[in-house]
Amino acid sequence: MELIRLKVNSQYRPCVDEAPYFSWVITSDEKNVMQTSYHITVKNMDEVMWDSGMVESDKSIFVEYSRKPLQSLSDYNWTVEVTVNNGEKAAASSSFETGFMKKEWTAEWVKSPFPMKKVKPGTGGQNPAEYFRKEFDARDGVKRARVYATCHGAYQLSVNGIRPDDREFAPEFTVYSKYLCYQTYDVTPFLREGGNVIGMLVGDGWYDSANFKPRSRKFKAEHSVLFQIKIDYEDGTSEMVVSDDAVKVSESPVFRSVCR
Repeated sequence: MELIRLKVNSQYRPCVDEAPYFSWVITSDEKNVMQTSYHITVKNMDEVMWDSGMVESDKSIFVEYSRKPLQSLSDYNWTVEVTVNNGEKAAASSSFETGFMKKEWTAEWVKSPFPMKKVKPGTGGQNPAEYFRKEFDARDGVKRARVYATCHGAYQLSVNGIRPDDREFAPEFTVYSKYLCYQTYDVTPFLREGGNVIGMLVGDGWYDSANFKPRSRKFKAEHSVLFQIKIDYEDGTSEMVVSDDAVKVSESPVFRSVCR
């Protein structure tokens, strides 16, 4: 018997910004194996953040964390031990990290200076995509670097010209007048000592698509970006790079950008 598919908030080793919930799956060569109890521990390095104790339950999804508040921008390891109806036990471990809590966002929204067109559904006349770019320095001995980013529109992110993943429609579709998702990227391998550049290519996406506009909008349509880079060094220090008035905005070769 073993435990597989250990997930936090329905994802493998995610970055979360709220109290997590846990899930796992039991696999066994025996028939009619059922969970009778579980025991979860969550640790930040050597500090035990939560010890559920042995809980008599067959629950293995949406098990909520319910102890000390988690710290932002921190790594956590969690272990679950399960007992089944034949007395056999199995344990497995995984990890997750936390993103920014609201009060720790110090970045500023940077808005495009280029006016947006009033477009109609159909082809032609859509707004071009724009480049948002900021230069920054990093010291030698980078241990870890994370980018936390979002935009009004849809974006592709790069650091020193390298994309950390292949997503095309971040920050995805939401009710923009109420909330906006942000994404977390591991850019540790891309940083170099000295000068670095973060870039975001931003288009309309669903945010300003004539084909998806709600009849009444309470949000502004200009392309804009928000990002923070947290750089941790081997010597234990860290620094933050944020979007601000040092971000440069320019037109891009992508002269039409719309979701149809």
